[in-house]
Amino acid sequence: MKKLMVGIALLAFTLPAGAQYQENDSIVINRPHKVTIITNDKEQEIRVEGSENNPDYSYVKRISLNDDNYAVTQQKTGNWNFHIPFSKEKKNRKNRYSSDEVFCGGIYFGFVSATGAPEAMNVNMSSSYEIGGNIINFGLRPWKDENRFSVGFGMRWRNYRMNGYSRFIKDDNQHISIGSYPDNADIDFSRLKLFSLTVPFMYARDLGRNFSFSVGPELCINTYGSMKTHYKDAEGNAVKLLDKNIHQQKVSVDLQAHLIFHAIGAYVRYSPCHVLNTDFGPEFQTFTTGISLFM
Repeated sequence: MKKLMVGIALLAFTLPAGAQYQENDSIVINRPHKVTIITNDKEQEIRVEGSENNPDYSYVKRISLNDDNYAVTQQKTGNWNFHIPFSKEKKNRKNRYSSDEVFCGGIYFGFVSATGAPEAMNVNMSSSYEIGGNIINFGLRPWKDENRFSVGFGMRWRNYRMNGYSRFIKDDNQHISIGSYPDNADIDFSRLKLFSLTVPFMYARDLGRNFSFSVGPELCINTYGSMKTHYKDAEGNAVKLLDKNIHQQKVSVDLQAHLIFHAIGAYVRYSPCHVLNTDFGPEFQTFTTGISLFM
């Protein structure tokens, strides 16, 4: 440790006054005589010759143009040389991932509405929601600019909930319809729930000032669906009805768009496919709006 401190002290006294100084990881050279920047496919070299008080001063920085951004800096004052190595420079925070990368996705929460549904199917958007996220994403930036593509894998729970006078009813023919509660019932809720494995295919672009947006389709494999109704009958007895065979569409496609600032985003998602197999239930689609984190 003592040798290190002595070396630093000698370095400080060896540099000529006024040649250059370092501030916040930046090198400041007063009145350089000549500045040359050379760029090729593999590296960029920045060369400074001379300074205000030292015509023999020289500064060279080479930056390797690859994903690691390894940089080596050389400085020369008179006939004395030393090297300052920087293991890695800070990556551009504007770009969420470089040319090819595997990264964890993010999470999102949104409010759900049933579009094109029968009038009696009064799905309450304030209590109908979806929550999900991407477990993993594979990113690609083919042109090394603001454009990028990704494909991911995730999961989602979606809930369609009615709190009014209507409920989901399944008859003996396995058909789901919209009906009413028994007389004098104390209504709690009636809802459909859907669990999906999701595969989003996204195109994204950086907009600057820490903003970006992304759009694309999402393949949904709907592996599970259920129907549940809770209420109390006229005698005050709790009634809980659950059915795990609602004939949901096994495969569907969503369309989505995200606007992101730093790690926080807002999104809209439209599902043009019918949620249920229309041979067994009412026809309706889904529109969602919500917020996301690290998407």
